[in-house]
Amino acid sequence: MDEFQKLGYPVIAEDSLPLDEDMMDRLFGEDIRNGVIDSPFDISDVWKNSYSENTSRKIWSAKFVARHPNLIALELSNFKCGHDAPIYTVVEEIIENSRTPFFYFKDIDENKPAGAIKIRVETIAYFLSRYRERLLAEDAKRDDIERELKAYEDRLRGKALERHLTAV
Repeated sequence: MDEFQKLGYPVIAEDSLPLDEDMMDRLFGEDIRNGVIDSPFDISDVWKNSYSENTSRKIWSAKFVARHPNLIALELSNFKCGHDAPIYTVVEEIIENSRTPFFYFKDIDENKPAGAIKIRVETIAYFLSRYRERLLAEDAKRDDIERELKAYEDRLRGKALERHLTAV
C-alpha cells in the first residue's frame, strides 16, 4: 500500500469506504428504486449464498468500486484458496463488467517478493496513467462532438428561421 501512496494514489481499504446516505443513493439508489436490491448493502443480485461476513464485505466492496467513477479495485491476498476462493471470479466479474480497472496480488507472502511487487506497482501505475489519459481523451472527443452538434444545430435553426422569414 505504501508504494501506491508514494506514487500519489490514495488507498482506501474496504472498511473505509464512505457509507453516507448521499453516496449510497448515488451508487445504489436506482437499483433499490427498481427493486433489484432491498438496500445499498444487499448483495443478493450477484451472490445468493454468503459464506461469511468477510465474503459479503468483499462482494459488496466490489459492487461499490464498480459503481464509483473514481475508484479502481486492488485486491491483496496471501492466499489463492480458502473460504473466499469461490468469490474470486464473482468479484472479478463485478469489477470487469463495469469496465473498472482491477488488479490483484495473490500469494504475496509465498516468497517475500519485494522486488516483484515493486515492479507490479510500477506497472499498475503506468497502466493507470495511460488509463487516465484515455479517459481524458474520450472526454475531449465527447466535448468536441457536443460542440460540433451544437454548431450544426445552430446552423440548421438559423436556416430554418431564415426560410421562415423569407416565406413570411
